[in-house]
This record gives sequence, structure tokens and C-alpha cells, in this order.
Amino acid sequence: MPEKPRGGVTVHDVEQFVFLHKLLAKGHASEVLLTAAILDQELRGAILQKMRPDLSEKKQERLFEGYGPLAEFAAKIEVAYALGQINEDIYAKLRIIKDIRNKFAHLPRECTFWTGDISELVAKFQCKEKATHPQIFGMMAEECFDHLARKATEATQ
Repeated sequence: MPEKPRGGVTVHDVEQFVFLHKLLAKGHASEVLLTAAILDQELRGAILQKMRPDLSEKKQERLFEGYGPLAEFAAKIEVAYALGQINEDIYAKLRIIKDIRNKFAHLPRECTFWTGDISELVAKFQCKEKATHPQIFGMMAEECFDHLARKATEATQ
């Protein structure tokens, strides 16, 4: 994976985002899994912004890869909140996205946004707009992504 400048969006990030949209036609599960993966990387960047600037790649790997304490999406959400990189609203949305991701990844059958457990999780977003479940998920993920992008921009200014 290419090195990511602290707080910046790389060409790789843009390519991932384009790749996500190409995969949307392949089903809800791919949308959710790829969205969560991109948000996971953005959270990593937000956390790194608060860490010492001379933290080596090797030490970053120990934190964020394999069995490192920040390897899991859930851990990154908690630490980003504790460091003030996300607010309460984004924290809640990310937790729901994580739960939806886990359902898609671990249910033993094919499912959609309208599958019982997943539909209930989407309802937790309490979206006031009239939209389909996939649209609601996309809007909430976009809010999270936009928040993290703003944080990245603020860090570079």
C-alpha cells in the first residue's frame, strides 16, 4: 500500500473510491464491505494525525496491522473518538456501519439491505429523508467520509 501523507488523500484513495462505485452493481455486500474498508483507512489517517510525526512505518504496522491494538475497525472508531477526531454523531454512524459490515461479512446466507437484521440496523440511522435502505447507507457513509476528509484538510492547514 502506498504511503499516505498525514491528513491527505492519495491517488490510491481516489482509485479505491472509484473501484467501490464500479462494484456497487455487484451487490449490497460488496458496497458495504468496501465502504467500511475505505472508512477504516480514513480512520487510520485521522488517528495518525494525532500521533507523533516521526512514527516509523514499522511501528505503524505494529499498531494497525495483524494483531495490533488498532487493527480492527471497531478499535479505530473508539480511538478516533477518544482523540477528538470524530464527534458523537459520526461515532454513532460509524458504529452502525461497523455492525452492518459485520452482518454482511458473517451471515451464512446471501443478504441485502432489506434482510431483517440489516434492515433494523439501517433504521438506527434515523434518517429523516425519504430514501431506500441502500441510499440511506450511502448517505451516512458519505457524511462519515466527508467529516474525516474535513479533519484531514484542517490538519494540513
